[in-house]
Amino acid sequence: MRKRKVKQLGSGTIASNPGEFQLSQKLLSRLRPDLYGIRGYFKNKRDYKKSGLTIIDAIEQQLKFGDCRAAIVINTSPCLIAAYTDELDCVAILHLSKKLAKKYRFKQTDRLLTVNSYNNKDHPDLKQGPNATGRYTGFNPIIVNLVCEDTEAIRLRESTITSQEWLRTMNLGREYRNHYPAINRPAIPSFY
Repeated sequence: MRKRKVKQLGSGTIASNPGEFQLSQKLLSRLRPDLYGIRGYFKNKRDYKKSGLTIIDAIEQQLKFGDCRAAIVINTSPCLIAAYTDELDCVAILHLSKKLAKKYRFKQTDRLLTVNSYNNKDHPDLKQGPNATGRYTGFNPIIVNLVCEDTEAIRLRESTITSQEWLRTMNLGREYRNHYPAINRPAIPSFY
């Protein structure tokens, strides 16, 4: 089998808390069936030709090298997840479709993990906090629990996140939802 050429994701900076998670193709295919089968073949071929990286490659790299942070379920109907970033000191609110929410059965205040990649694009849904570093204006979160089957690795990493970060994520998520109830992103891995 020919080894895939892998282009590095992002600017080459190293995350202070890299995820080091393995992608589950099975779980990803539930979230992004458009990346599989004949349709996925042509989509991946087009993306690779354009950037040297398929979306699946980018997701794999973000899971391994992205910045691992807290994420918390702040609502169950609809299912909303607050994904935190210390770089921007804010959360992005992600929603799961009813079908996926039924499958995962998350409960309010469930702790999850996000791995983030950063950019300097305009993200109007983000409200940077007072402790933002100023290096980036946007981020793309991937909820690890949706695309990784290694529950032991997830639990271990969850235990390394400080109680202050969990609390900050919860508070920012609730505050954001109260001020901007209709603004959220799909929880499926995408690159904005």
